[in-house]
Formats: sequence, C-alpha cells, structure tokens
Amino acid sequence: MNIAFDATAILGPMSKNRGIGNYAFELFKTMIASDTKNQYFFLNFIEEYSLTAQLDHPGNVHDCFFYTGENHFLIDD
Repeated sequence: MNIAFDATAILGPMSKNRGIGNYAFELFKTMIASDTKNQYFFLNFIEEYSLTAQLDHPGNVHDCFFYTGENHFLIDD
C-alpha cells in the first residue's frame, strides 16, 4: 500500500523544531520502522528537506518536494 504523510506538522513554521513537530516526526519514525511492507511518501510543500537522510530505515520512504512559489500557493491566478 502507498501511504502519504503531510510534512506540515514537522516542517511548518509554527511546528518546526518545536514540540508538535518533534512529536510528529518521532511518531512517523516509529511507524515506518515497524512497517516495512508499505511504501511511505513524505509530502513536503514547505522546504526542500530529505527525510530519508534522517532515518535509519529509509528503504520504504520517499521524499516528495513540491515547490509552491514564494507565496506557497499550489495554484496562482
């Protein structure tokens, strides 16, 4: 199964390097370490950051960075 994980809780400006961001990252690490059958996609709209470089078991995790422009909009009219 393919599972997408939104990186906002880890990399968002209100949560990066703070309690909720650290907690979400630790939960994610625990989840992927105990589940090697599924593929995880780390969806990142905030900054170019490699989660796989931070993990001991990156084989089932894939970084997906989407540049959304200076204003962080997926669609700009």
